[in-house]
Amino acid sequence: MFLFLPFIIKAQQHDQNIDQLAKERSTIVQMIDSLEKRLEEIDVQLSQVNSEDRLEAMISKYGKNKGKLIADGKVWVSISFEMARDSWGEPTDIQKTTVSSGTTEKWIYPDNRYLYFKNGRLDSWKD
Repeated sequence: MFLFLPFIIKAQQHDQNIDQLAKERSTIVQMIDSLEKRLEEIDVQLSQVNSEDRLEAMISKYGKNKGKLIADGKVWVSISFEMARDSWGEPTDIQKTTVSSGTTEKWIYPDNRYLYFKNGRLDSWKD
């Protein structure tokens, strides 16, 4: 019986490690959920910013010329994901494809508007 004691102890330690990992995972999932909720709250608040404040914020973030264009809802070839979000807002859906030549994304907006990205940069759009 004493010969099996080390195996029993190792099995108990293994179970404790699994329980600890499961608890840690649960905590992280809760943190992510909380952060996602906060991001949604921030997006709502940002969408309620008046146009003058929005213009000022975009100019502060991107400089006078690009900031004005983004505040006016304009897009152009080569802008980043962040600039596109600041210009058109959050898409209703994103379709992502990865092929040997890189990654493409199609951002879908209401009213049949689309942004097409290649390797993280805007390649074309339909508005």
